[in-house]
Amino acid sequence: MHDFTATIVFSLLLLGYGLISEMLERNSITGPMVAVSVGIVLGSAGLGLFEGNLTGDLTQLLAQFTLVIILFTDAAKLRPRELLRHPTIPLRLLMIGIPLSMLFGYIFVRNTFPLLDSWPALLLAALLTPTDAALSEQTVSDKRVPKFMRQSLNAESGLNDGLMLPVILVCNELAKLQAELRFPPRSIDMDKWMEFVTNQLVLGPAVGITIGLIGSILIGSATKRHLMGDTYQRLAAPALAILAFVGAELFHGNGFIAAFLAGLFFIGANENVRHNIESFGKAEGEQLSLLTFLLFGAFMLPELLPKIDPYAVFYAIMSLTVIRISSVWISLWGSGLDWRDKLFAGWFGPRGIASMLFLVIILDDLTFIANTTVKETVVLTVLFSIFAHGMTAGPAVRWYIKTNGPADRRPSAGWIPQWDRVRHTSEESR
Repeated sequence: MHDFTATIVFSLLLLGYGLISEMLERNSITGPMVAVSVGIVLGSAGLGLFEGNLTGDLTQLLAQFTLVIILFTDAAKLRPRELLRHPTIPLRLLMIGIPLSMLFGYIFVRNTFPLLDSWPALLLAALLTPTDAALSEQTVSDKRVPKFMRQSLNAESGLNDGLMLPVILVCNELAKLQAELRFPPRSIDMDKWMEFVTNQLVLGPAVGITIGLIGSILIGSATKRHLMGDTYQRLAAPALAILAFVGAELFHGNGFIAAFLAGLFFIGANENVRHNIESFGKAEGEQLSLLTFLLFGAFMLPELLPKIDPYAVFYAIMSLTVIRISSVWISLWGSGLDWRDKLFAGWFGPRGIASMLFLVIILDDLTFIANTTVKETVVLTVLFSIFAHGMTAGPAVRWYIKTNGPADRRPSAGWIPQWDRVRHTSEESR
């Protein structure tokens, strides 16, 4: 597709959806659903107006830029003070739910796809662990949903993509190594492997933390002295994210990890700065997300859907239901939440833009046996999630509100760490 035509199509998509977005969302039709559908119609599976592939330079650049912005803004918009009022729920989802999701996913992968070796199987499970709250926006934006649930789902979605990134990178390298050792057989270069681990997990984080801390101090100070306006506070998000990414890459570290940690350590700014960065994520970040979903429908789906593997369909369904819900249910056992809370949190773990972007970033490295299985399964899971979670968000929120009481309801007493129980009690007394 010509660049001008592509620009016109994307602009019309933004304008057209924006004009009737509230009406469509009331009828459970989300932006990602529309963008993917338009991509399918205009791609090679439809009118054939889009020409390109996922490994092209422009697509790779867009994927990298989008992922950097998302990782930074998701981490930067978290509010630690509000989160710590109910730390047990998001911490359980992250510290217990993520490992369980990977474990259950790995078990299902090995039994569903016997041709996949151990590390590619774990890579597939890892790619489908991050969640994307934006696919079911109403669950985290509707003020009638209890605040602790909205914050918990938001925190999980904002942090799990950054936490899973190093896991995915390591699994990808080990999957490549496993294939290389087999064809032809050879020994492991430990010096090269240790250099990779150091660069990815030490240099990248060091650059990201440094830029996040320095950036937050400078911006916080400039804002306090009335030297920096709201517009440039918003623009600080992409500036710091790109600085962290490029800085880490210059030192041979991982730029994506650096961008995430820069956002996580953006702690010196005041509430107004955080609000402006969050506004940037909702506006400009939404544009990038819709463009990504448009390309997803145009490039990913036509390539893989004509040769759908029924086992990939089975695993995609299991990933969104049994694997996700069971890992959440177990992680929240004894937390004071009832079965409705656990079911709501378990179902609304959509797989979306993080899984897609991680796949695009490592696409050139998928050289092992049955690599098509990994690509097809991720694509199908994201496709199912876009429509299943988008269409059920409204009805599920209405059911949850109707059966669960007021929006300021807190979890009942259950297992709460002693240090938090004191805070929990004192807050109730006030």
